[in-house]
Amino acid sequence: MDNIRKLLREHPLLTIVASNVRDGESLALHPEGFVKRISDAVRSGIHKRFPHGGASHEDLIVELEAICLGELPDRKGSDFLLGAESVGFDSGDEWYTTVTKVEHWLRIVDSSTLNALSRQANVAMPFKPMSGSLDPSLIKILSTVKKGEFTPSINFKIGHPLVWITPRMRLEERIATSDRPAERARDHLGLVHHSAGTHLMALHLPASTIELVKSNRPTFADAGQHRRFMVLPPEVPAPFPQSWGQTLDLAEFEDSSRLASGGAERVCARIGADQLNGQKIGFEYLGSIRLARGQGSEADDIFASEMVARNPIGFSTAVNMF
Repeated sequence: MDNIRKLLREHPLLTIVASNVRDGESLALHPEGFVKRISDAVRSGIHKRFPHGGASHEDLIVELEAICLGELPDRKGSDFLLGAESVGFDSGDEWYTTVTKVEHWLRIVDSSTLNALSRQANVAMPFKPMSGSLDPSLIKILSTVKKGEFTPSINFKIGHPLVWITPRMRLEERIATSDRPAERARDHLGLVHHSAGTHLMALHLPASTIELVKSNRPTFADAGQHRRFMVLPPEVPAPFPQSWGQTLDLAEFEDSSRLASGGAERVCARIGADQLNGQKIGFEYLGSIRLARGQGSEADDIFASEMVARNPIGFSTAVNMF
Protein backbone atom coordinates (compact mmCIF):
# COMPACT_ATOMS: atom_id res chain seq x y z
CA MET A 1 0.00 0.00 0.00
CA ASP A 2 3.04 2.29 -0.02
CA ASN A 3 2.10 2.86 -3.66
CA ILE A 4 -0.88 4.92 -2.49
CA ARG A 5 1.38 7.33 -0.64
CA LYS A 6 3.73 7.44 -3.61
CA LEU A 7 0.85 8.42 -5.89
CA LEU A 8 -0.31 11.08 -3.44
CA ARG A 9 3.17 12.61 -3.48
CA GLU A 10 3.78 12.40 -7.21
CA HIS A 11 0.55 12.91 -9.14
CA PRO A 12 -0.75 16.52 -9.14
CA LEU A 13 -4.45 15.73 -8.75
CA LEU A 14 -3.73 13.50 -5.76
CA THR A 15 -1.23 15.99 -4.38
CA ILE A 16 -4.04 18.57 -4.44
CA VAL A 17 -6.26 16.15 -2.50
CA ALA A 18 -3.56 15.54 0.12
CA SER A 19 -2.92 19.28 0.45
CA ASN A 20 -6.61 19.84 1.16
CA VAL A 21 -6.58 17.01 3.70
CA ARG A 22 -3.72 18.84 5.44
CA ASP A 23 -5.55 22.18 5.37
CA GLY A 24 -8.86 20.70 6.52
CA GLU A 25 -7.02 19.23 9.50
CA SER A 26 -5.35 22.55 10.30
CA LEU A 27 -8.72 24.33 10.21
CA ALA A 28 -10.30 21.60 12.38
CA LEU A 29 -12.91 21.00 9.67
CA HIS A 30 -12.72 17.21 9.98
CA PRO A 31 -14.51 15.34 12.76
CA GLU A 32 -12.38 12.93 14.76
CA GLY A 33 -11.45 9.91 12.66
CA PHE A 34 -12.90 11.40 9.45
CA VAL A 35 -9.77 11.10 7.33
CA LYS A 36 -8.90 7.67 8.74
CA ARG A 37 -12.33 6.26 7.88
CA ILE A 38 -11.99 7.49 4.31
CA SER A 39 -8.40 6.26 4.10
CA ASP A 40 -9.37 2.80 5.38
CA ALA A 41 -12.24 2.56 2.89
CA VAL A 42 -10.03 3.63 -0.02
CA ARG A 43 -7.27 1.20 0.94
CA SER A 44 -9.78 -1.64 1.26
CA GLY A 45 -11.31 -0.88 -2.12
CA ILE A 46 -7.94 -0.64 -3.86
CA HIS A 47 -6.79 -3.90 -2.27
CA LYS A 48 -9.90 -5.72 -3.51
CA ARG A 49 -9.45 -4.42 -7.03
CA PHE A 50 -5.66 -4.76 -7.15
CA PRO A 51 -4.67 -7.48 -4.67
CA HIS A 52 -1.20 -7.69 -6.22
CA GLY A 53 -0.65 -3.96 -6.48
CA GLY A 54 -0.34 -1.90 -9.63
CA ALA A 55 -3.09 0.66 -9.06
CA SER A 56 -2.60 3.86 -11.06
CA HIS A 57 -3.42 7.42 -10.06
CA GLU A 58 -6.63 7.16 -12.09
CA ASP A 59 -7.61 4.06 -10.12
CA LEU A 60 -7.01 5.83 -6.83
CA ILE A 61 -9.05 8.87 -7.90
CA VAL A 62 -11.92 6.65 -9.05
CA GLU A 63 -11.88 4.80 -5.73
CA LEU A 64 -11.78 7.99 -3.67
CA GLU A 65 -14.73 9.46 -5.57
CA ALA A 66 -16.71 6.23 -5.35
CA ILE A 67 -16.17 6.10 -1.57
CA CYS A 68 -17.11 9.73 -1.00
CA LEU A 69 -19.47 10.74 -3.82
CA GLY A 70 -20.94 7.33 -4.63
CA GLU A 71 -20.60 5.01 -7.59
CA LEU A 72 -21.28 6.21 -11.11
CA PRO A 73 -23.65 6.80 -12.78
CA ASP A 74 -26.04 7.58 -9.89
CA ARG A 75 -23.61 9.25 -7.46
CA LYS A 76 -25.89 8.61 -4.48
CA GLY A 77 -23.39 10.07 -2.04
CA SER A 78 -22.08 8.73 1.25
CA ASP A 79 -21.88 9.51 4.94
CA PHE A 80 -18.64 11.39 4.24
CA LEU A 81 -20.36 14.15 2.27
CA LEU A 82 -21.19 17.42 4.00
CA GLY A 83 -19.10 16.11 6.85
CA ALA A 84 -17.27 19.24 8.01
CA GLU A 85 -17.58 20.25 11.63
CA SER A 86 -20.53 22.62 11.40
CA VAL A 87 -20.13 26.25 12.40
CA GLY A 88 -23.66 27.34 11.50
CA PHE A 89 -25.05 29.03 8.43
CA ASP A 90 -26.52 32.50 8.59
CA SER A 91 -25.24 34.76 5.83
CA GLY A 92 -28.35 36.88 5.53
CA ASP A 93 -28.63 36.49 1.75
CA GLU A 94 -32.05 35.90 0.19
CA TRP A 95 -30.78 34.06 -2.89
CA TYR A 96 -27.93 31.71 -3.73
CA THR A 97 -26.57 30.78 -7.13
CA THR A 98 -25.22 27.65 -8.72
CA VAL A 99 -23.65 27.80 -12.17
CA THR A 100 -24.20 24.93 -14.58
CA LYS A 101 -24.26 24.07 -18.25
CA VAL A 102 -27.25 25.11 -20.34
CA GLU A 103 -27.74 21.42 -21.18
CA HIS A 104 -28.32 20.69 -17.49
CA TRP A 105 -30.83 23.55 -17.26
CA LEU A 106 -32.76 22.01 -20.14
CA ARG A 107 -33.27 18.83 -18.10
CA ILE A 108 -35.15 20.65 -15.35
CA VAL A 109 -36.92 23.55 -17.07
CA ASP A 110 -40.64 23.10 -17.85
CA SER A 111 -41.98 23.24 -21.41
CA SER A 112 -44.25 26.21 -20.68
CA THR A 113 -41.19 28.31 -19.81
CA LEU A 114 -39.48 27.34 -23.06
CA ASN A 115 -42.61 28.19 -25.04
CA ALA A 116 -42.91 31.55 -23.30
CA LEU A 117 -39.25 32.36 -23.96
CA SER A 118 -39.72 31.35 -27.59
CA ARG A 119 -42.63 33.76 -28.01
CA GLN A 120 -40.81 36.55 -26.19
CA ALA A 121 -37.72 36.17 -28.39
CA ASN A 122 -39.82 35.58 -31.53
CA VAL A 123 -37.88 32.41 -32.34
CA ALA A 124 -39.76 29.33 -33.50
CA MET A 125 -40.08 26.15 -31.45
CA PRO A 126 -39.41 23.23 -31.30
CA PHE A 127 -35.66 23.07 -31.43
CA LYS A 128 -33.95 20.91 -33.99
CA PRO A 129 -30.72 19.55 -32.47
CA MET A 130 -27.73 19.66 -34.78
CA SER A 131 -24.93 17.12 -34.51
CA GLY A 132 -25.54 16.64 -30.79
CA SER A 133 -24.66 20.24 -29.96
CA LEU A 134 -26.92 22.90 -28.48
CA ASP A 135 -29.54 24.00 -30.95
CA PRO A 136 -28.82 27.42 -32.52
CA SER A 137 -32.43 28.50 -32.03
CA LEU A 138 -32.14 27.89 -28.27
CA ILE A 139 -28.97 29.97 -28.07
CA LYS A 140 -30.71 32.71 -30.05
CA ILE A 141 -33.61 32.68 -27.59
CA LEU A 142 -31.31 32.83 -24.57
CA SER A 143 -29.19 35.55 -26.14
CA THR A 144 -32.35 37.62 -26.60
CA VAL A 145 -34.07 36.86 -23.29
CA LYS A 146 -31.16 36.38 -20.91
CA LYS A 147 -32.96 36.42 -17.57
CA GLY A 148 -36.16 35.11 -16.09
CA GLU A 149 -37.64 32.52 -13.76
CA PHE A 150 -39.20 29.13 -14.24
CA THR A 151 -41.14 26.39 -12.55
CA PRO A 152 -39.03 23.21 -12.70
CA SER A 153 -40.27 19.99 -14.26
CA ILE A 154 -42.27 17.68 -11.99
CA ASN A 155 -39.33 15.32 -11.30
CA PHE A 156 -36.89 18.18 -10.80
CA LYS A 157 -33.60 17.42 -9.05
CA ILE A 158 -30.25 19.17 -9.04
CA GLY A 159 -27.07 17.90 -7.47
CA HIS A 160 -24.86 14.98 -8.51
CA PRO A 161 -24.89 14.43 -5.59
CA LEU A 162 -24.10 17.93 -4.34
CA VAL A 163 -25.07 21.48 -5.27
CA TRP A 164 -22.29 24.07 -5.02
CA ILE A 165 -23.63 27.51 -4.18
CA THR A 166 -22.37 31.07 -3.89
CA PRO A 167 -24.18 34.24 -2.74
CA ARG A 168 -26.11 35.59 -5.72
CA MET A 169 -25.50 39.28 -5.08
CA ARG A 170 -21.71 38.92 -4.93
CA LEU A 171 -21.60 36.94 -8.16
CA GLU A 172 -23.83 39.41 -9.97
CA GLU A 173 -21.62 42.28 -8.82
CA ARG A 174 -18.59 40.40 -10.11
CA ILE A 175 -19.95 39.77 -13.61
CA ALA A 176 -21.95 43.00 -14.05
CA THR A 177 -19.22 44.93 -15.86
CA SER A 178 -17.87 42.06 -17.96
CA ASP A 179 -18.58 41.60 -21.66
CA ARG A 180 -17.80 37.90 -21.14
CA PRO A 181 -19.89 36.96 -18.09
CA ALA A 182 -19.50 33.21 -18.64
CA GLU A 183 -15.72 33.49 -18.43
CA ARG A 184 -15.85 35.91 -15.52
CA ALA A 185 -18.15 33.56 -13.57
CA ARG A 186 -15.98 30.57 -14.48
CA ASP A 187 -12.85 32.34 -13.23
CA HIS A 188 -14.46 33.76 -10.09
CA LEU A 189 -15.87 30.39 -9.04
CA GLY A 190 -12.86 28.28 -10.01
CA LEU A 191 -14.81 26.20 -12.54
CA VAL A 192 -11.74 25.01 -14.41
CA HIS A 193 -13.56 21.98 -15.85
CA HIS A 194 -15.68 24.13 -18.20
CA SER A 195 -13.98 24.21 -21.59
CA ALA A 196 -14.18 26.55 -24.57
CA GLY A 197 -17.58 26.37 -26.26
CA THR A 198 -19.47 25.57 -23.05
CA HIS A 199 -22.65 27.62 -22.53
CA LEU A 200 -23.26 28.49 -18.88
CA MET A 201 -26.44 29.23 -16.94
CA ALA A 202 -26.72 30.75 -13.48
CA LEU A 203 -29.56 29.25 -11.43
CA HIS A 204 -30.80 31.35 -8.51
CA LEU A 205 -32.21 29.41 -5.57
CA PRO A 206 -34.20 31.02 -2.72
CA ALA A 207 -32.63 30.94 0.74
CA SER A 208 -35.71 29.16 2.08
CA THR A 209 -34.88 26.20 -0.16
CA ILE A 210 -31.24 26.07 0.92
CA GLU A 211 -32.34 26.11 4.56
CA LEU A 212 -34.37 22.91 4.01
CA VAL A 213 -31.39 20.79 2.95
CA LYS A 214 -28.17 19.93 4.71
CA SER A 215 -25.33 22.20 3.72
CA ASN A 216 -21.79 22.79 4.87
CA ARG A 217 -18.40 24.22 4.09
CA PRO A 218 -16.79 21.81 1.59
CA THR A 219 -14.00 19.39 2.46
CA PHE A 220 -11.76 17.26 0.24
CA ALA A 221 -14.40 14.52 0.42
CA ASP A 222 -17.00 16.78 -1.21
CA ALA A 223 -14.58 18.00 -3.88
CA GLY A 224 -13.46 14.66 -5.30
CA GLN A 225 -10.94 15.33 -8.07
CA HIS A 226 -11.79 19.01 -8.45
CA ARG A 227 -8.56 20.28 -9.98
CA ARG A 228 -8.62 23.71 -8.32
CA PHE A 229 -10.31 23.05 -5.00
CA MET A 230 -8.73 24.93 -2.10
CA VAL A 231 -9.84 24.49 1.53
CA LEU A 232 -7.55 27.06 3.13
CA PRO A 233 -7.86 30.71 2.06
CA PRO A 234 -4.53 32.24 1.05
CA GLU A 235 -5.44 35.59 2.61
CA VAL A 236 -5.17 36.52 6.29
CA PRO A 237 -7.69 37.25 7.61
CA ALA A 238 -9.97 34.95 5.60
CA PRO A 239 -12.16 36.81 3.09
CA PHE A 240 -15.40 35.09 4.12
CA PRO A 241 -17.09 33.86 7.32
CA GLN A 242 -15.93 30.51 8.67
CA SER A 243 -19.10 28.79 7.47
CA TRP A 244 -18.01 29.42 3.86
CA GLY A 245 -15.13 28.09 1.85
CA GLN A 246 -13.61 30.01 -1.03
CA THR A 247 -12.84 29.27 -4.65
CA LEU A 248 -9.57 29.84 -6.45
CA ASP A 249 -9.66 32.87 -8.75
CA LEU A 250 -8.53 31.26 -12.02
CA ALA A 251 -7.63 34.52 -13.76
CA GLU A 252 -5.48 35.74 -10.89
CA PHE A 253 -3.74 32.39 -10.64
CA GLU A 254 -3.00 32.19 -14.36
CA ASP A 255 -1.67 35.74 -14.46
CA SER A 256 0.58 35.50 -11.41
CA SER A 257 0.76 31.82 -10.33
CA ARG A 258 -0.35 33.21 -6.97
CA LEU A 259 -3.11 31.61 -4.94
CA ALA A 260 -5.97 34.10 -4.56
CA SER A 261 -9.54 33.68 -3.36
CA GLY A 262 -12.40 34.10 -5.79
CA GLY A 263 -15.95 33.69 -4.54
CA ALA A 264 -17.50 32.22 -1.41
CA GLU A 265 -18.67 28.63 -1.79
CA ARG A 266 -20.73 26.12 0.15
CA VAL A 267 -22.11 22.66 -0.68
CA CYS A 268 -25.69 21.43 -0.28
CA ALA A 269 -27.41 18.10 -0.50
CA ARG A 270 -29.37 17.29 -3.65
CA ILE A 271 -32.38 19.60 -4.08
CA GLY A 272 -35.77 18.47 -5.35
CA ALA A 273 -39.31 19.76 -5.73
CA ASP A 274 -40.13 19.19 -2.05
CA GLN A 275 -37.42 21.60 -0.96
CA LEU A 276 -38.46 24.19 -3.55
CA ASN A 277 -41.98 24.11 -2.11
CA GLY A 278 -43.67 25.61 -5.17
CA GLN A 279 -41.25 28.52 -5.57
CA LYS A 280 -39.69 29.42 -8.89
CA ILE A 281 -36.01 29.35 -9.78
CA GLY A 282 -34.38 32.39 -11.31
CA PHE A 283 -32.05 31.99 -14.25
CA GLU A 284 -29.54 34.05 -16.20
CA TYR A 285 -27.87 32.93 -19.40
CA LEU A 286 -24.19 33.86 -19.08
CA GLY A 287 -23.16 33.08 -22.64
CA SER A 288 -20.42 30.78 -23.86
CA ILE A 289 -16.82 30.33 -22.83
CA ARG A 290 -14.54 31.37 -25.65
CA LEU A 291 -11.18 30.53 -24.13
CA ALA A 292 -10.36 27.71 -21.72
CA ARG A 293 -8.30 28.65 -18.68
CA GLY A 294 -6.01 26.61 -16.47
CA GLN A 295 -6.51 23.29 -18.20
CA GLY A 296 -3.76 20.80 -18.89
CA SER A 297 -1.09 18.95 -16.94
CA GLU A 298 1.28 21.92 -16.70
CA ALA A 299 -1.34 24.05 -14.95
CA ASP A 300 -2.14 21.10 -12.63
CA ASP A 301 1.55 20.80 -11.74
CA ILE A 302 1.84 24.52 -10.94
CA PHE A 303 -1.25 24.54 -8.73
CA ALA A 304 -0.22 21.34 -6.94
CA SER A 305 3.26 22.77 -6.27
CA GLU A 306 1.81 25.98 -4.86
CA MET A 307 -0.52 24.00 -2.61
CA VAL A 308 2.27 21.80 -1.23
CA ALA A 309 4.57 24.79 -0.71
CA ARG A 310 2.18 26.35 1.79
CA ASN A 311 3.19 23.71 4.35
CA PRO A 312 5.44 20.89 3.07
CA ILE A 313 5.80 19.23 6.49
CA GLY A 314 2.03 19.21 6.97
CA PHE A 315 1.67 17.78 3.47
CA SER A 316 3.88 14.84 4.36
CA THR A 317 1.83 14.27 7.49
CA ALA A 318 -1.36 14.24 5.43
CA VAL A 319 0.09 11.75 2.95
CA ASN A 320 1.01 9.44 5.82
CA MET A 321 -2.63 9.43 6.95
CA PHE A 322 -3.36 7.19 3.94
